[in-house]
Amino acid sequence: FKISENSVIEKENKLFEAIRNSSLEYDKIFLVVTGETAYSGKKDEFEIGAKFIKNLQKKLIDYSEKEVCIIVIAGNHDCDFALDNKARQNQLNMIQNLGDSAFDSSVIEQCTSVQEEYFNFMNNIQTSQPIYEDGLVSIYNFQLDDKKVIFHCYNTAYSSEIHEQGGKMFFPTSILPEELLNEKGDIIFSLLHHPFHWLNPVNRRELSTHIHKTSDFYLTGHEHETTREKIDNLDNNIVYHLEGSVLQESDNNFKSEFNLLGFDLEKESFKIETYFWNKEKYNLSEN
Repeated sequence: FKISENSVIEKENKLFEAIRNSSLEYDKIFLVVTGETAYSGKKDEFEIGAKFIKNLQKKLIDYSEKEVCIIVIAGNHDCDFALDNKARQNQLNMIQNLGDSAFDSSVIEQCTSVQEEYFNFMNNIQTSQPIYEDGLVSIYNFQLDDKKVIFHCYNTAYSSEIHEQGGKMFFPTSILPEELLNEKGDIIFSLLHHPFHWLNPVNRRELSTHIHKTSDFYLTGHEHETTREKIDNLDNNIVYHLEGSVLQESDNNFKSEFNLLGFDLEKESFKIETYFWNKEKYNLSEN
């Protein structure tokens, strides 16, 4: 969302109309944003985004009479790079050279300083408190009768730069809360904005191994294109990856897409639907 010229606001009612009947099929609804609520990390942008998301939440609650939970993660556009400085750049250079050993709480605080307004937005809009949060990771647990749904949220954008380069980013794995991230659930989602190829090659393997080990599904954004894949390591460990498209493209008012995931935890089945804007309404993709 920018300060003005947000074409998706005019599509809000059509978005709701596209998914409202699906909302009746399920006991609980989650609105998940895999990064980039704002265009340049500014407070006014987040306020516009929060209003849009909360309006959609209210419409779904009123229509379905179900609880609707909001979960968001940060993307690179959620960083305000006007707050970036030499000290943060030095920390990022040190991380690229030293990896996990470079980290302590002061390093995390310095690197996430450009995300101040994002964290204010997140604290304002989230409907449930995480059971764990440290600036890089948030964990949410939901009990649905006898079923447990868990979300692992990874802040890969803590190391974003205004001119981001693939293969340079780093996300520490040795400092992750291993015991909590290995907790069992009936379905576990991992959310991260950047797909793995944005990380340096060694770290990419470390983080992908961790995500594949601890998740049933992982959802990413950033690329502005929808992809789906099933990863089977041939040891009975299957993970599904869903890459989200863009709900609002800044330079193309006609491109707007989103995914709807539906789960039956009793039958252990699911469906994935992709909706795209087609002139006057959102249509279900045939792919």
